[in-house]
Amino acid sequence: MKKLFFNAFFLMLTVLLLSCTTNNKQKKYTIGFSQLTNNDDWRKAMNQSMEIEAGFYPEASLIIKNANANVDKQIADIEDFIDAEVDVIIVSPIAPKPLRGVLKKAAKANIPVIVLNRKIEDADYISFIGADDYEVGVNTAKYLIESGEEINVLEIKGWAGTTPTIQRSKGFNNTINNISSITPIGFVQDKFENPGVKNEIISFLKKHPEVNFVFAHSDDLAFQAYEAAKDLELASSLKIIGIGGVNAPKGGINLVKNNVLLASVLYPTGGKQAFKTAMDIVTGRKVAEHITLPSVVIDSNNVDLLQRQAGLINSQELDIKRQQSKIQEQIQLYSSQRNFLIATLFLLSLILGLLYVTFKSRNKVIEQKKLLVELIDQIATQKKEIEEIAEDLRVTNEVTNNFFTGVSHDFKTPLSLILSSSESLLAKKDKKKPFEFNLIYNNSRRLLRMINQLLDFRRVGSKKFRLKVSKTNIYNFVNNIFQDFVAESKKKNINFNLQSSTQETQLYIDRDLFDNVLFNLLSNAFKFTPEKGSILVDISENENSVTIKVKDSGIGIVANEKDKIFDQFFLGSNNKQSSSGIGLYLAKEYVKLHKGSILVNSELGKGAEFVITIPKGSSNFKPNEIVVSDAVKVSDTIVFDVSNFDEITVLQKSDDEKETLLIIEDNSDLRKFLKSKLSIQYNVYESDGIDAIDKAKEIVPDIIISDVNLPKENGFEICEALKKDVTTSHIPIIILTALSNDDAHLQGLQSGVDMFLTKPFNLSVLNQSLQSLLYNRKKLQKFYNDAIVNVTPVTNEQVIEKPKAKKNKRTRKNKSLDNEFIESLHSYVAKNIDDSSFTVEVLADTLGISRVQLYRKTKALLGISISDFINGIRLEKAVEMLVDDNLTIADIAYSTGFSSPNYFSTAFKNKYGKSPNQYKKDLE
Repeated sequence: MKKLFFNAFFLMLTVLLLSCTTNNKQKKYTIGFSQLTNNDDWRKAMNQSMEIEAGFYPEASLIIKNANANVDKQIADIEDFIDAEVDVIIVSPIAPKPLRGVLKKAAKANIPVIVLNRKIEDADYISFIGADDYEVGVNTAKYLIESGEEINVLEIKGWAGTTPTIQRSKGFNNTINNISSITPIGFVQDKFENPGVKNEIISFLKKHPEVNFVFAHSDDLAFQAYEAAKDLELASSLKIIGIGGVNAPKGGINLVKNNVLLASVLYPTGGKQAFKTAMDIVTGRKVAEHITLPSVVIDSNNVDLLQRQAGLINSQELDIKRQQSKIQEQIQLYSSQRNFLIATLFLLSLILGLLYVTFKSRNKVIEQKKLLVELIDQIATQKKEIEEIAEDLRVTNEVTNNFFTGVSHDFKTPLSLILSSSESLLAKKDKKKPFEFNLIYNNSRRLLRMINQLLDFRRVGSKKFRLKVSKTNIYNFVNNIFQDFVAESKKKNINFNLQSSTQETQLYIDRDLFDNVLFNLLSNAFKFTPEKGSILVDISENENSVTIKVKDSGIGIVANEKDKIFDQFFLGSNNKQSSSGIGLYLAKEYVKLHKGSILVNSELGKGAEFVITIPKGSSNFKPNEIVVSDAVKVSDTIVFDVSNFDEITVLQKSDDEKETLLIIEDNSDLRKFLKSKLSIQYNVYESDGIDAIDKAKEIVPDIIISDVNLPKENGFEICEALKKDVTTSHIPIIILTALSNDDAHLQGLQSGVDMFLTKPFNLSVLNQSLQSLLYNRKKLQKFYNDAIVNVTPVTNEQVIEKPKAKKNKRTRKNKSLDNEFIESLHSYVAKNIDDSSFTVEVLADTLGISRVQLYRKTKALLGISISDFINGIRLEKAVEMLVDDNLTIADIAYSTGFSSPNYFSTAFKNKYGKSPNQYKKDLE
């Protein structure tokens, strides 16, 4: 039974797949035809013959666009065909020259072009199809000659500049040129801008009554000549010949049959041949470059026969068209029946498939029932195990929390001793204190706040938090916290203000928690507000609540991150400062405990505004959450007077004896501390990290100390930028970091860091590190000096040869920026060695750096000034030239770029201890 179902299903599926793929393999082609106009019978006959021929090719579709005798529209139509990537373009041009450009565009797009009816000189097309217009003109002339009459002929020409007009007129006039019986009286020209020549013909015939024959370049123009003659009552005497011969009401055949025209030259439309040629092209068959269509003169002798033939052809074409329409209906019927059959087969196969699956699944259901019973037993067992694990985790977590809380409290005990001791020492007025007392006190308070915040974070997470709210003067409370940041605002030159619409309003708040809220908001404001920015704390009230706003002009918050900044551990994408990510989370939780709200308004780059709203009264709190506390006093924060601290004793050394040191650190206390300790040995410059790269390029220090976490680029990015700049690539860089993992060290090494020191660092280790790196730099100076050519006095017995610099394999293989810099110096000086105007300023401009940067770079790398370097190379060259007896001292002086022989002699003696003349005598 299973096998029977499977075989039936497979058979149905095979039939379905075969029916879906049958008749879908034939390639489809698109032929585009740009028609000049559809306004005359001859053009309509061309379209009809092309459409009938297209009906014989089901794999092809024909698109006809009518240009309405507008050149711009015809160009646009052809460009549409190019954009649609049709397979072949057929063009019956209005005017040849304007179409050359668009036909070249089609050729570049590899689209073949067929030109129909009118030739286009110097254009890119595959084939031209049409009658020989010159021959048409000749046949018309011969027909007149054979009449044997004395003929005065008026020629009515088509549009000027078109191939048919030019060639028909040329063939006609060349043939009658030497025929005495035929006299050309003149011509009337149809106009492209304003078609129709009836009025011009009437005027011409009035001026030239001797005209007895008219040769018109089309049956339409011939009919206009007939109407003009009829208006002048000359219809019976004026004989007219046209070109076209179409079997239509106003076509040439009917006009000849009705004695309107004497004759009409049959001019085939070529529509059928054009489409057939297009299909030959797309199917890869060879086509002729010129396909000439035959023409014949239609007159009273053959008009009946041709009319019958044309009528028969028209009738057949209409039958073909009707049959094609019926075939198309049958195809559509077949297609719908085929689709129905496919759908039926699909449903049958689906039913058989479902039957097979149902039959196969019946046995599985029984097996799955057994498995389900076993699975339920396993789940019950696993549930019991999970409950046991959950209980173990709860106990472990509780023990961990207790341990964490206990350790944190243990931290607070020594911190409290440090704080109270430093506060006691600072409060004494008897003598000046060391600057470090200030640092100890401020950073101990900061550490205590961080520990308290960490403890609160654990308590909030465990939902074990009990408020202790008390009635509080909110202005005095906020002002106390405000005063803690006044000193910081002065350091950063920040416009820091507190404004309030009330100073007496009382709120019920937990003072410790609310202290943390405001402290967090103000800390963030100062962290992200640049120097000379502004921070405003605003207190306002209404009937039911008090609003506190903290607004800054800092970096702002990314729009799609405003809803996330209160999430725990979230760090903004534009925040490059070190952060735990819990401060704003705790602030929000604390405000929620007060039944209040906190929100943020911010625009990236335009600062942020945090808005806290706390309801008035005590109705939101439980009785056991309300306590009685003393009134808030005016801030008792210790204000440190700089005059109370000892001045740093600095050894009296000149600035020239000290190396320059740049400290890049955003923590102003640490930066000030390092400067105070290192100013004895170094000329110290500072940067808060915002202008670090620019400052380093400006001063070109001997060594740099940088933190990693900085407000703009981090320490690694600064190091990489400096190491890639020729001005600063030689500077040793020490990184101070709290990151001790391998990834951080690898990143530092890749950016070019010379040494790592992990925070907290030992000041003695930092000092030794600075001295070691500077010592290595001096060793490198010796290496570069040894690599520069040093010429010593030589004797006649010695071979005069320029010594070669020692090459280190590793250096040669991978030249550093410093090596390239020295080589560039040597190269530029050598090239301009005879130019006394080649000064330090010129060399600096050539290298693209300032004079000061060039001096400091050269001094750091070589231990000598740039002027000494240039003179050294010139004097080395002079030593080589002194061997030549044909050169005078003056020649050598000017050839090596010295402005005078006296200056040269002085410089030479200072370097080699003897004058150039004496040096030359010693060589003899």
